Amino acid sequence: MFVTSFCLFGRLAVAAPVGIFDVNEANQYFIIANNGLQIGEPVNSNNADTQVSNFEIGAIKAPVPSTDEFVRDKPGDDPGSGGPSLDSSQPAIPSNTIPIETGIGGKANVAITAEDGTFDASNVGVYADPDIGIRIAGQPDGNNVKEEDLNKSSNSFFNDPNQFPNTYDPNTQTGTKVNADGDPGPDKLVADQSTRIDADGSPGNAGITFGFDHTSLLLELQEARSVINSLDATSTLMTGSDGEIGADDVDPAVTHTVMLSEGVNIIDIVLPSGKDFLLNNINFVIDGPAGSSAIFRLPGNANMLVENSNILLGDGGIELGSVMFYTDQDENDTHFKFNNMIVNGVAFWSLSDVGGVIHVNNGQGCTQFVADQINLQDVRFNYCEHSPSITPQSEPIPTPAAAGLGFPLLALIGLTRPRRRRSD
Repeated sequence: MFVTSFCLFGRLAVAAPVGIFDVNEANQYFIIANNGLQIGEPVNSNNADTQVSNFEIGAIKAPVPSTDEFVRDKPGDDPGSGGPSLDSSQPAIPSNTIPIETGIGGKANVAITAEDGTFDASNVGVYADPDIGIRIAGQPDGNNVKEEDLNKSSNSFFNDPNQFPNTYDPNTQTGTKVNADGDPGPDKLVADQSTRIDADGSPGNAGITFGFDHTSLLLELQEARSVINSLDATSTLMTGSDGEIGADDVDPAVTHTVMLSEGVNIIDIVLPSGKDFLLNNINFVIDGPAGSSAIFRLPGNANMLVENSNILLGDGGIELGSVMFYTDQDENDTHFKFNNMIVNGVAFWSLSDVGGVIHVNNGQGCTQFVADQINLQDVRFNYCEHSPSITPQSEPIPTPAAAGLGFPLLALIGLTRPRRRRSD
């Protein structure tokens, strides 16, 4: 047995950030399928730009972490099936983090920016701003392009007043199933059929706007990419020899905390050659004072992988939506791949001009996803918009000040723990 720990090493930036990007357009959306930032040109045709299956976006009507046994089939029954099942896979959430709020947030707006882009929700409740909702760039013409070619959804509902797929009582942490169809009654809750997102619903296409011009949004994202890439790093995040923080053979899992300085922290993740960034069986907590924010930049073509881990904000004053993980890599693959993840207050942006995917399998929490394609399976997500500390202000935004002799501007505090050797 041996002890392992990780630390952050940093250097004082030579100059303050030359500019901070605007997010007025981006802040409207929980999901942005950005078409590789191309305007009017397809990047990945014949692919679902946004695909969501099972449970809900814009709401967390479930315990945190969610279980697969909290939903009653009908009032009065014992709890039965729910999901996603995260209670047995996740590390215990630390007490010194911002609590994840449950209930209906109502901000799961979606932008599909490609003219041939599609939205495909299956067995999903979407809770969003009725004035924004799901905005699809493509326009049905009734001939070659039909509504169902752009909106491929099935058994999904927009702002269902009956709360598909389930109701939730936070006091008892139980809910009652809401069926997609059938005859309602005292023993059966059924979704309001007028809220069907399905193109062939009654009347259909609830929450959908076709032919929406996303040019201003794409221009804003292009400018954001330029600014993010131009900023000097204020520190670096070092990982292990395999690009990993955490380990799947540790029980209980540990907590690693990144402490931010006041202002905008630009953190470059340093990885061994050819390795991806992996968070594995840990609580990865980012904390800082009020007004602090952070952009973690992935290097080169490295992807970010999360296995059985939580990415959370601490309770030291930092605001929800103040942290982003970012890539603009040149490879069209899965840039962010998450299996069994709880997140609170952290966004994930891929601004690659060649495309790329965000894929979540079993996820819960408060976040934002920006990529060419987004694929969410078995999720309950609310939306966290960006903190004002990332947007333009009338006063200069402070960069982290050096402490002591000007050594690391951040500290990654990892609880040391025994770790069993892996067999070759």
